[in-house]
Amino acid sequence: MTCILGILSYLVIVDFPEQSPKSWNFLNETEAAFVVARIEHDRSDTFIEPFNLRAYMRNFGDSKVWAFAFLYMLTTTNSYSIAYFMPIILEDGMGFGVAKAQCLTAPPYVAAALVMYIQAIYADKLRSRGPLVAGNALLGIKSLMELVLINY
Repeated sequence: MTCILGILSYLVIVDFPEQSPKSWNFLNETEAAFVVARIEHDRSDTFIEPFNLRAYMRNFGDSKVWAFAFLYMLTTTNSYSIAYFMPIILEDGMGFGVAKAQCLTAPPYVAAALVMYIQAIYADKLRSRGPLVAGNALLGIKSLMELVLINY
């Protein structure tokens, strides 16, 4: 079913704005030119640059790219460990049934979504995300350390 939907979506989904007049006539030439001009003004990435190995390798050696990759790895490690092991902990360690363990995994994500939304509003008002991200990281480290100390 997934493969069939994938093939159908390939045929149905509208192409990028610069190609959209040729795909399903979603936008006419004037509308497409307007959208492309807005994207180009905003991001300057509408037109594809030719591949250049030297420019690619320059980014490969950038320490900011590696720092971001490392931070992403640390974040996803926590997220996936909680997502995959919380039902097991609730079932085996706390004695809940399978259905209850699965249902009890949702409330932390609802709470996290609310906190994320509120923090996004404040980050936009302050025009700064770094301190909020660092504060969340410190809170996560503090919570994990408390969890480790409680279990030992």
